[in-house]
Amino acid sequence: MKSVDDFFLINTENRSEKLKKIMNNNVFRIVKNEPNLATKILRVFRKRIVKDYKKKFGERLLGLITFVEPPREGVCYKADNWDFLGKTKGFSCKRRGAEGEWITKQWEKTGVKKMIFAKCLHRSVKK
Repeated sequence: MKSVDDFFLINTENRSEKLKKIMNNNVFRIVKNEPNLATKILRVFRKRIVKDYKKKFGERLLGLITFVEPPREGVCYKADNWDFLGKTKGFSCKRRGAEGEWITKQWEKTGVKKMIFAKCLHRSVKK
């Protein structure tokens, strides 16, 4: 996505290397209603994932992205100072894989445009 590429300064030459160091926060759901709980958890998650990523892969995690589907508004990401990058074009991707490799990748036009939020975890990554 162009907005993610622009945010993390991804280009043709560094795409493969940089995308390995950006994680997607697929599902984040809080069922307990407590003020600021989601934002507090995001902060703990960010600190922990940086350490875990370094320990597992020996490299620095550059950033996080997430997609928020309406009617949700991404309030916890806004409160945690994630950057709003715009909206998707309304496609979803279904993937099937085995043993760490993608076997199939199928794009489907759903019409649901999700909000894209990103969090830079290292100053040198974004413009």
